[in-house]
Order: sequence, then structure tokens, then C-alpha cells
Amino acid sequence: MLKLAAIIPAAGLSSRMGKFKPLLPIGQYLCLEKPILTFKDVGDIDIKVVAGYKAHLLAPVLQRHKVDMVINPAYQKKGMLSSIQAGLQALQGDIDAFFVLPADCPLVRPKTIKAMIRHYDDTKGEIIHPCFRGKKGHPPLITAKLIPKILRSCPDEDNLRSILRNSDCKTILMDVNDPGILQDMDFRSDYERLVAESD
Repeated sequence: MLKLAAIIPAAGLSSRMGKFKPLLPIGQYLCLEKPILTFKDVGDIDIKVVAGYKAHLLAPVLQRHKVDMVINPAYQKKGMLSSIQAGLQALQGDIDAFFVLPADCPLVRPKTIKAMIRHYDDTKGEIIHPCFRGKKGHPPLITAKLIPKILRSCPDEDNLRSILRNSDCKTILMDVNDPGILQDMDFRSDYERLVAESD
């Protein structure tokens, strides 16, 4: 049985949105709760939410869902890769692979995650990208073999996309019937569209 983890970066300033994205409501849940519940619905996955800006406001949400919070003190200067690095450093024990799903991608369906896990196990793929209508989206499922390389990378020079693109790992593009893999929310208009589509 695969041992899996999920890193949920939620440390950013939400500057383009103008409001703190993780705590915006989407349906009956907060934005941050949606990816957490998606992974919990799948099963035994070690979930790490990486916080920075307004971390104290996220703590009650994570306590309610019994999910670990990891603090990234470099969130403001070093960007998302530093949050992924912080999440990976906090993992306990050996894992086979991990997902990275930013908190502002709340509509990914549990069935997509389950299908990716089955495909990873069946194909022995080392990196799986979900695709909808020919476009790659979130979350990638990444072999633990890449963790040392990710941790060695400089957030000022690299990002996760470039690390995965330049790796020697076997990469699979997997078609899924899930538009949520392409839907994030940087701006108010994005948020309003996601709220409408979640109804």
C-alpha cells in the first residue's frame, strides 16, 4: 500500500485578492477546508498545511480538522517553493509520493485524487499530472525520490514546475474529468466564479 502525503501551501499574502483567501467561504466550507476534506475523503494521507501570513487565524481551522500546521517563516521573501520545502521537512517517516495542492485550488474532486493514486500504483509513474481538456492542473503527484532535490533547490532561482520539468523521473499526463484541477482564485472575479460553480 502506498504511503502518501499532501502539502497544502497556504502561506501567501493574498495581495491580488485583497482578502485572505484561505478563510473565504465557498459553499458551506472555508476555502482552506475544501482541499483538506478532499484528501481526508481519500483516506490515509499525511496532510501538512503550510502557513505564514495570518497563521494564527488558520490554527483553529486546522485544529478542528486535526491537521498539522507547518510555519514557513520565509513565505514573504521566498515564495511557494519555500512553503513546499517546509511541508516536506515536516513529514514524519518514509513516504512513497506526495501531492502539492495550493489552498486556493479548492474544487479538485476526491475521485480525481483516488484515480491518480490508482494510476500511480498501476503504472509505476514517478510524476503524475492531472489534465483536463489537454491542460495540466493541480495537484501533481510526485515521487519521494525527488524530495532531496526539492529541498536542495533555491527558492530564489527555482520553482516546483521547473524542478519537475527538468527531472529524470517518468512523467505521466493523466486525463481526468475534473475542471477543478484548473481553477484557482487569484482575483475577486476568480473567487466569484468558483463560488458559483461550487453551488
